[in-house]
Amino acid sequence: MKIKTVFLIMMFVATGSLLSAQGLKVEPGLCIKVESGTTLDISGGGDLLLESDATGDASVIDLGSVSYTGGGEANVERYLTQGEYHYISSPVSNQNISPEFVNTTSNPLPSTVDFYKFDEPYNMWRNIKDGSGNLNNSFETQFVVNLGYAYANNLATSTKTFTGALNNTSQTVNLTRTIGTGSEGWNLVGNPYPAPLAAGMYLISLLNAEKVYTQKVILK
Repeated sequence: MKIKTVFLIMMFVATGSLLSAQGLKVEPGLCIKVESGTTLDISGGGDLLLESDATGDASVIDLGSVSYTGGGEANVERYLTQGEYHYISSPVSNQNISPEFVNTTSNPLPSTVDFYKFDEPYNMWRNIKDGSGNLNNSFETQFVVNLGYAYANNLATSTKTFTGALNNTSQTVNLTRTIGTGSEGWNLVGNPYPAPLAAGMYLISLLNAEKVYTQKVILK
């Protein structure tokens, strides 16, 4: 399969045009911007690949629309360093947790990989593993869009891939604030898009929040 590599700092897709992303690879730090009235068609036989490494991530800013024909998919990489917790969320819909992030096909689960979500009402990190290291059957099998997760691999630095249709519609975030828990109002919110979000006062206003703390990998 022939792969095309984008070397531009940013590639604009002109209004009213149709760009085919068959076998299109975008290198870390580069961006495709799809303007309003424009369609980016990800067609089968060669998917769109947004690469990630220690220098940064490739991204797509979608102000138009993205279509998928012939089984085409987007692949969004995330570079995650060894031995550190990274806050991650899915930029695609219907992303399975297993096997790409945690292989849950056999018990016990890998001891070198941690995967959590934060439960604000109970002031608790919910583990994908139970107390015996086996699969916690109450944990979801797919990433919940908008929800942040804490991921760590204590064995090696890895590049994980989200595969599917890029999230490009307006999202609603349901936040909780439980009085007396010790973590009142702290919600781990993920970026659901394949591009950075502006943080700071914008997110405070958007989420009706008092404070917003960010980590580099959660907003990329």
